[in-house]
Amino acid sequence: MAHSEKRPEPQSAAEVADVVFGPFGRSEKTFNYSCRAHGDYTGHKVRAPGGAILDAPCPDCLAEGQAEKARRDQAEARRHDPSRTLELAGIPKRFQSRTLNSFVINGESQARAVKVCREYADNFAEASRLGRCLIMSGGTGAGKTHLSTAIANQVLLSGYSATFTNVREIVSKVRATWRKDFGKTEEDVVAAYGRVDLLIIDEVGVQFDSDAERLVMFDVINRRYQDVKPTIVISNLPMDAENAPSIRSTLGDRVIDRLRENGGKLITFSWGSYRSSTVTTGNNP
Repeated sequence: MAHSEKRPEPQSAAEVADVVFGPFGRSEKTFNYSCRAHGDYTGHKVRAPGGAILDAPCPDCLAEGQAEKARRDQAEARRHDPSRTLELAGIPKRFQSRTLNSFVINGESQARAVKVCREYADNFAEASRLGRCLIMSGGTGAGKTHLSTAIANQVLLSGYSATFTNVREIVSKVRATWRKDFGKTEEDVVAAYGRVDLLIIDEVGVQFDSDAERLVMFDVINRRYQDVKPTIVISNLPMDAENAPSIRSTLGDRVIDRLRENGGKLITFSWGSYRSSTVTTGNNP
């Protein structure tokens, strides 16, 4: 963090006396500052225990520092109790040990899918910086959950936060806020989904398909789009289809445009189900 106050620092005892402090050691008036990284801001001076007068830190720099500390703390917690971290991330127990190496490749299509997922996970810092998203489309049992949770597992081990959920759960949490006694607002739920570093939304298309649900999904994805946060969307539906349900008809053009921005990719799982095969064991060549 680097910033400098626009007005000259007090040089005399009289000038210092002009800084009037309230009961909590904070100046009663605000001062103008400028951060080289984040621009102008205002804040209160504070009196340190030793009597020194300290400038107000840049709130954006402070937030970045706190977020970085939280990531380090989370990474340390994961090293001590990784299974609890995966549980809190919503990753189903069956998929908590999934890795990209444990997905057995049986053809060029699978190889391309794994390659895209590996590049995404290995370069998640870049995906996070750009808010780059993935869309996984294909039939039941083709390995979408395996690859998406493998990405999440690697992201978690790298110190980022991740949440695996589905459309029905998101909609249910939002609907619960409509009760007067719930204690949280719809905005609270949307904001919570917006804060996580990586959000994976499964079962797109497996819902009541109402306008209200489309609006909920738009609010969640749009919040993440505005905050430049990566999202992975999973569906058994095709991206586009004539006279039939599709990812586009379910989510709408605006959401699809947001998911495809800044290099967002569609991975089509064009092969059939091999849930009964060795897809979850062994190593790739």
